[in-house]
Amino acid sequence: MNRFIYIVLNIFGYFCHVYGQTLPSIYIERINTAINEKTLDKVEQYIDSIETQYPKESSINIAYLNVKCRYLNRKGESDIALALALRMKALLNPNSPNYLDNKILAYTRINDAYYFTHQNEKCHAVLDSLFIWNSQKTYQDPVVLGTYKTQRGILYEEAGKTRKAIEQYIQAEKFVKKTKDLESYQNLYNNIGNAYAKIKEEDKAIEYIQKSKEYIAKNDSIGLFSYYNNLLGTYIICKNKRKARIYKDSLSRFLVTDYFRHNRLFYNAQIEYYNLMNELDSVKFFIELYQNYFKNYYAKKFNKELDELKLSFQREQALIIEKENIENAKQRSNINTNYAILTSIIFFLSIITLYTFFNIKRRQRNIEYSNLESQLLQNQLNPHFIFNTLANIKGLINQGKNAISSKYLNNFSNLLMGLLIDNTKKNIPLKKELAVIESYLELQAIRFKDKFEYKIHCFIDNTEDYLIPPMLIQPCIENSFKHAFVNKNSLWKIDIFFNKEGNIIVCTVKDNGIGLPKKPLEEKQSLSLRINQKRLKILEQDYATQGDLVLSNRVDGIKGVQVIIKIPFKKL
Repeated sequence: MNRFIYIVLNIFGYFCHVYGQTLPSIYIERINTAINEKTLDKVEQYIDSIETQYPKESSINIAYLNVKCRYLNRKGESDIALALALRMKALLNPNSPNYLDNKILAYTRINDAYYFTHQNEKCHAVLDSLFIWNSQKTYQDPVVLGTYKTQRGILYEEAGKTRKAIEQYIQAEKFVKKTKDLESYQNLYNNIGNAYAKIKEEDKAIEYIQKSKEYIAKNDSIGLFSYYNNLLGTYIICKNKRKARIYKDSLSRFLVTDYFRHNRLFYNAQIEYYNLMNELDSVKFFIELYQNYFKNYYAKKFNKELDELKLSFQREQALIIEKENIENAKQRSNINTNYAILTSIIFFLSIITLYTFFNIKRRQRNIEYSNLESQLLQNQLNPHFIFNTLANIKGLINQGKNAISSKYLNNFSNLLMGLLIDNTKKNIPLKKELAVIESYLELQAIRFKDKFEYKIHCFIDNTEDYLIPPMLIQPCIENSFKHAFVNKNSLWKIDIFFNKEGNIIVCTVKDNGIGLPKKPLEEKQSLSLRINQKRLKILEQDYATQGDLVLSNRVDGIKGVQVIIKIPFKKL
């Protein structure tokens, strides 16, 4: 009888085990399907079901963490996705028969998170590892191979090598066809189409962009917005006014109003469209809309960060008070007679103190780094300069100076795109940095008319092959306009020189201003230079090369200031 009960219980336990493993697998398959179809509300429901019914398994299951990472990346919460992907990596068991497959899966999700957060160098380092591991398998994963080729193409495109980028995209197509990921199709064909648009091959560009629409679900407003934006952008670049007019109105129907990236792309597309059509009143109207949106967005962002900082401070205060209460309670307690208990309490308090100390230090470093980034963004993206430039454009339009206002607008658009996009990247080609500097100086030259001249002397070949940190030079040039040319009535001049010395690029900015004052610069005046000095100091470990920034009076017999910036670089 006992043996019979034992057998029954074992059979029951087996079916419970199978049921417990099968049901989450069904949910995971449904989540993958819903992500591909971009029905994110269903994804949320399935994730809630798993976490409610299988709380223990959902925290340790690699398959579950994989689908949740995919969901968070599509939703735009890539920082949380990165944390879960690193947890997947920590769960890997080298003794498991599926170790290599799980390893590739975990690092694929890590790569996705790096890609969506624009950490290109880390992204491509992970890609190289994935490519090697994938080659060790009997059946090579087409998702890994397609991603490898696609993101290599993106790197070439960012370096200005568009033809090579297209070659990589075309090679990726045969691997993407073997997958069931609809978004991979969309992104690949959009990438190919946009690349052809850059070299103004309109028919090819439209052919591939239209291919992407075949893989967009009807209720996918994000995918449809990207589709119409890419079509409109292609027709604007190729100056096809008739087709641009057709797709301009379609774009607004799929605008996701709470998505900052889409709003920025929408306003930029409208301004470029009406500039192409030479409808300057509409250009002025959308400039005003963009100006107000830009101001309100950053005001809300600032207030949100301020609220989070206040909440963090309140929590710190609560922890301090709680710690004081615990210590007071321990002082009032009479449990000090036993040596073992006393030793345990001291040991426990030591752990808490060390944890609190290192935690506070870590938070202080994070706050300091966040403040540095905020100050840097403020100095690079000066709202006063932006609003002043927009006001000048509107003034030129009102005066009927269409040619110069169009030139002014194009330079401003290039500068703004450089500031907003390149500033999110750790490295950009020197060629892009030169383009941003050129746009900024050209805007100042138009603004001050015959009062200002500049020259850029670059003695470096193949500038697209050198990767440097973005926006180190423009704040130094801006200082000349803030301080050097005050009360100076003669012609203003700025000369910028680029040379390569070993593992650094030396940029020298010279002006013919009033020179440095005898007294030290005020705190506010030297802020941008000190920020860049701190940035160069932080970058020393990444580049294994020491950077530097030195401000002094000119030594060539001309009155004025020179700034020498030694910038570490990486070769593409």
